[in-house]
Amino acid sequence: MTRYLVQICVHELILDSNRIEIIEKNVLNKLPLSSCLRLKCMVLRWFGTSFKIPERRDFTYDVFVYYSSKTDYRWVCNTFRQKMETDRGLRLCIPDRDFLPGDCTAEEILDAINNSWKTVIYLTETFLEDELCSFTLSSAVYASTNLMPNRLIILYSDDIFDHPLPRLLTQLLDRDNNFPLDAFDDFEQWNHLYLKVLRWV
Repeated sequence: MTRYLVQICVHELILDSNRIEIIEKNVLNKLPLSSCLRLKCMVLRWFGTSFKIPERRDFTYDVFVYYSSKTDYRWVCNTFRQKMETDRGLRLCIPDRDFLPGDCTAEEILDAINNSWKTVIYLTETFLEDELCSFTLSSAVYASTNLMPNRLIILYSDDIFDHPLPRLLTQLLDRDNNFPLDAFDDFEQWNHLYLKVLRWV
């Protein structure tokens, strides 16, 4: 049974003194992502490696939400904050409220991403024009790991499709972690987003 688990989860294990490095080459497509991750954890524990699945309570914030400060902050600081923080109890990191006044640096953004369970990007036309927004998007993508593959959620305006989109953004919008902003008039859509935030994968 153990050998079977090893073959499913990891095709090659390299043992180097007290360290185990995992080289993933292929994972069975028939298994759900959450099942694959849990099997990997089981294998690592079987080899005696101290390992813990990340949990939401391990992070300072549930959600770091980033947006273009030019015009989009009103919706985030009012509507999004009300629906997700006040009504549903999530811990939000909002730059205009939680960063040092008048100062939004790359270092603060990286700290916020790393200290948050999920990152929500509020994607509009003004977001695409802001270099710091592009940096934040890229950083949020790279913060996703094999253990936390779905840390990024995108809320997008249909207006962005009137412009050429970077290849990375086009790929991200093909995933199921995206929500059109027009849909948030619906109460159920807020619940759907809330459940996406809570989920591990």
